[in-house]
Amino acid sequence: MLHRVAEFYPNLKLIATTLRTAQTATKNDWGAVALYEGKTLHVPQRPLEILDRVGGGDSFGSGLIYGFLAGKDAQWAVQCGVSHGARWQDNTWRHKHGHALRGRGRDERGLSPHCA
Repeated sequence: MLHRVAEFYPNLKLIATTLRTAQTATKNDWGAVALYEGKTLHVPQRPLEILDRVGGGDSFGSGLIYGFLAGKDAQWAVQCGVSHGARWQDNTWRHKHGHALRGRGRDERGLSPHCA
């Protein structure tokens, strides 16, 4: 799929998408795949207990962008996106850090805590 998108939009440097396999409503496998400057990057799916799927993809995107803005390599950025998206959806993490979500999920430096 990524290569087909790249054919239609040859000027894009990065194309990325999350990978989700829903086992049940609350148990999903979560990962990602990306194409960066012609190189395929993959973060394998891992089991995830979710509270709410809404925002998982947006959180993936923000973690991915953070990785690049932080000067990290593309693989690290994709992993950061997966981590950020997973933490946003994760039932255990959300209960423990619910106050951080109300504060936009950032630490005192304004960074997402799992990608810093």
